[in-house]
Amino acid sequence: MNVRHLITSGLVLMALPAMAATIYSGLDDIAIPTGFTGIYLDIDTGATSSTAFAGWDVNPFFGGVGFGNSAAFQPARISANNLAAVLNLAPGTIVSSGLSYASGVGGSGNSGHEHLGPATNQFQPGSEGYFGFRFTTNGSAGPYFGWMRVVFTANDAGAVVKDWAYDTTAAAISTGNIRQSAPSGGSQTTTLSGGSGETYTLGAALTDGGATSTHVLKTGAGIWSLAGEHDFTGATTVSGGRLDLGSSGKLSQTAAVTINAGGTLLLGGAAGADQIHDTAAMTLAGGRLGWGGLAGLNENVGALTLSSTSTIDFGTAEIAQQLRFQDSHLKGWTGILNVWNWTAGVDRLHFGTDSSGLIASQLNAFRFYSDSGLTLLGDSAAFTGSFGEVVPVPEPASALVALGLLALGAVRECGRRRAPAPPLGAMARSRSDEHFELGRRCQRRLERRREMEHEPQFPGKRRTDHLRRDHQRYRTRLRSQPRQRPHRGGFPAELTQCDTPSYLRNFPSDWHRRAHGGHLSSQRRNAQ
Repeated sequence: MNVRHLITSGLVLMALPAMAATIYSGLDDIAIPTGFTGIYLDIDTGATSSTAFAGWDVNPFFGGVGFGNSAAFQPARISANNLAAVLNLAPGTIVSSGLSYASGVGGSGNSGHEHLGPATNQFQPGSEGYFGFRFTTNGSAGPYFGWMRVVFTANDAGAVVKDWAYDTTAAAISTGNIRQSAPSGGSQTTTLSGGSGETYTLGAALTDGGATSTHVLKTGAGIWSLAGEHDFTGATTVSGGRLDLGSSGKLSQTAAVTINAGGTLLLGGAAGADQIHDTAAMTLAGGRLGWGGLAGLNENVGALTLSSTSTIDFGTAEIAQQLRFQDSHLKGWTGILNVWNWTAGVDRLHFGTDSSGLIASQLNAFRFYSDSGLTLLGDSAAFTGSFGEVVPVPEPASALVALGLLALGAVRECGRRRAPAPPLGAMARSRSDEHFELGRRCQRRLERRREMEHEPQFPGKRRTDHLRRDHQRYRTRLRSQPRQRPHRGGFPAELTQCDTPSYLRNFPSDWHRRAHGGHLSSQRRNAQ
């Protein structure tokens, strides 16, 4: 295993075991002398010398006015001539086979081939610029594409080779897709960028350098994967694209994680793997914390702050997964927390160790979905058990429909239990007053029903008990009153138009039909 340490001002980059990845030098700031000798640099090892040595790749001199290259290292030029001027490339330019490269030993900067000047494809003296290259390693691997960030001068002090990177997949690479800032106030930032469709894997572990802590910032729409353990102690911020920890990546010592709008932090380690520092404070600011592996997630992180609508995505793998946040009830929450691809009994989300991990307003901010935001399971959350686990609370509309069906079943059952018809020939007093009272009661019940539809609770049982109580009172009154001939004016419209059980609506007509041998006048039929 070829392990090399690139010790830079404040940051140590340790190369990971051989893999297809982006190799980054770290911020070196190698001075370019003003003399003719210049500096010889081997980008494989980072070795430098004032004289040529085996394996050297590039030799800038006269503060960058002149430029020499070995046969293994070919800079991108304005043409395929090995003395043609080297191109100054803008940040984010794709370095690939689409650029012009020469062959053999070459140079740049001769009269008529100047790479310093006022043109946009020339380097401005004293200003930062990039050039692309294609090169073969000391071990004859490649060719690989890469870039180098430099500051050239007109043979004045201040010329430097700042850093470089190349990709061992032989794929294209964008200039400046990784860069490290100079230390300031005891910390520095490594920025991972790249446009849409660009995918890179960092081939070195990010760690602190001495007393200087390292922060990691992911920008741009591209994807960066971090393999292996990265033990830097600064913050991790994802502001665009995706930062993928894959099956082996770990942010084992990061102090905090922030995921902004447009950014995704994707976990995907082996079963039971913990990929984020257990006490790292988590802030979701419009981004997504997702799971993309095939093994069970078992992640522990610090308290959660929600600063705008964000997403936790459990992924589509139907395997047991757990995500545990520390007690977050003191953290500010703004917006909605969407939980995607949540499956009851499979996916578990915890806040703290008991029901005090979140307050009511935070629980009301949850939206649980069984897929990626289409099928709503619940529009709030509640604690279940005694370990701080939260689960969805069904939306009121769904619960109301379910309870309404139960109540309807109870009403129908009550309707089937009709009062027995009076015996033939029995006489009963007029029921006009009673019908009027029943109509009023029905109207009140309709008004109460409309009120209940707007209540936050679901009074299905109370409503069923109310109907059962009316039913018992009506039967008791029937038994206690002398039987008379039924009222011939028909059943009141107020009663027939409400949701009164069938035994109340049909009683007078049924009694009349049986009392007269099944005959029913057209007037009575119309009244029904």
